[in-house]
Amino acid sequence: MSEANVQTRSAEQLSCLLIQLSTQNLLLPNVSIAEVIQFIQPVPLQETPDWILGAVEWRGVKVPLIHYEAIVDELTEPPKLSRHSRIAIFNNVSGQASLPFFAMLVQGIPKLLKVKTEDVKIDEQNIELSRVEEMAVATPLGRATIPDLEYLETLIIRAL
Repeated sequence: MSEANVQTRSAEQLSCLLIQLSTQNLLLPNVSIAEVIQFIQPVPLQETPDWILGAVEWRGVKVPLIHYEAIVDELTEPPKLSRHSRIAIFNNVSGQASLPFFAMLVQGIPKLLKVKTEDVKIDEQNIELSRVEEMAVATPLGRATIPDLEYLETLIIRAL
């Protein structure tokens, strides 16, 4: 296969993860997630917003753990944990050295999804987005939101 064919093919399709939260799904590029691990109890952090659940130790690094839905919906109660609760470790996308990774409480194991441009449609039924959400979409596996990871990282850095 020629190099031009490989580039065209890779431009047509993106490896994504569909991540289940308690009340919604997130659609993210596969490269934004470093690893998904079993839930471990975070160590509380002092003087942080309710949506920062604490910090977890991952590969020798202290990583802040967030409750995404608490940011979006401005919830103040603690998240509901289940046997499906996991922690997704996110790679830094903004280049800010002070936050190489952050973690998010998720439910279950993310689903790998090869996405073509024509497979993802703007979700017209979900037009009210929070500042941390870029777009609501409909995928072959259901509705999802695409978060603004750079803005999310900025929020975390400010809160710490």
